Amino acid sequence: TLVKKYNILNLNQGRKTTLIKEKNTRHLLALLEGNITLYLFNNEQKIEYEMQNGTAVGKYQPFDNSEELKETKYMEIKIHGEQILYIPYGWWYCYRVDSDSLLLDINSETIFSLVLRFLL
Repeated sequence: TLVKKYNILNLNQGRKTTLIKEKNTRHLLALLEGNITLYLFNNEQKIEYEMQNGTAVGKYQPFDNSEELKETKYMEIKIHGEQILYIPYGWWYCYRVDSDSLLLDINSETIFSLVLRFLL
């Protein structure tokens, strides 16, 4: 592993994240405690976005029942304590915290995934 980033997030019930395009090839979310609902959009979906600090952020959010996202296809995934989810490269995701939660956000890159990142 060349690059490792671990963030432990203490999340309060009701928190919602913005819709973000995944730019890492190895991103895992490990929910240590609590419950969250994650929305995962594949990379073929046409989502309007703007750049914020080098990250693509969706202009509209699924939590707002946006008309602009009605035609998109996505997966709604319920994650409970002690479960791990992989976020694929280039896919869009956001989540809503259903109960107070403790989340381990893991990003890492190997020599192979860095090469793959430049090829994708």
